[in-house]
Amino acid sequence: MPEYEFFNEDGEYRAVFFHMADAPTVGQIIDHEGESLRRVASSPTIKGGFKPFSSMSQALWDPDAPNHDSKGVPYYSSERDVRHYIEKNNNNPCKKKQVWDG
Repeated sequence: MPEYEFFNEDGEYRAVFFHMADAPTVGQIIDHEGESLRRVASSPTIKGGFKPFSSMSQALWDPDAPNHDSKGVPYYSSERDVRHYIEKNNNNPCKKKQVWDG
């Protein structure tokens, strides 16, 4: 059963398993465990196609970043982490818009 990607109303990432025949369409809103989730397009991950990287343009110890090195520099270990950060960050009017050119 494949895992499909969703975001809740607060912009938080969720992954839900569905049989392919039952999977909601991209953009469709579902109720899952009491939460309204909007399906987003999933991008396939190619093994070895993503290299972890640090972001020198983000603030040190950014609370929305999933990981930090010992000096507080945010880093990402997957493309999903990057997409989740960008989606959450870009929904926050107090933060500068982020893009990833990976």
